[in-house]
Amino acid sequence: MRKLRQISGFTFIEIVITVVIVGIISALAVPSFIRTMDRVKLKAQVREVISDIRWARSKAIQTKVQCGIVFDTLANTYKIFLDTDNPGGFAYTANDSTLQTKTLTSKLDFGACTFTNGCIIFRTDGTGSSSGLINCKSTNISDNFNVDVLATTGRVKIL
Repeated sequence: MRKLRQISGFTFIEIVITVVIVGIISALAVPSFIRTMDRVKLKAQVREVISDIRWARSKAIQTKVQCGIVFDTLANTYKIFLDTDNPGGFAYTANDSTLQTKTLTSKLDFGACTFTNGCIIFRTDGTGSSSGLINCKSTNISDNFNVDVLATTGRVKIL
């Protein structure tokens, strides 16, 4: 009698089944991955806003000139400025010296802003003109973060 040699390997059906299973798992994982990436982008933008608020506070202490940030929630922009026009008024005017203007990346929005006149101004000792928060949210996911500033100390944190 003749002995048949065993041939090792995968059949076509086994390969097709494996590819189908990998495809199903990938299809389930992609939406979760996209949500995670949107959350990472939102958190990065929030960290940038916090960094800019802290920079404005440091600039006020360093230059001995009041420095502030005014938020435009409709245009999703904010301006960092030196309060040179009317320092006692604690409000942004067109005559103030604008240092930077920043725009949120697409798919991100400012929600509510509870600062008086939509701005926070830091005095030369680092204290703020008013306490408040700015809400940062994504248009793709339901997550949002609040950036809180405490006027008495100038402390900035994420809520």
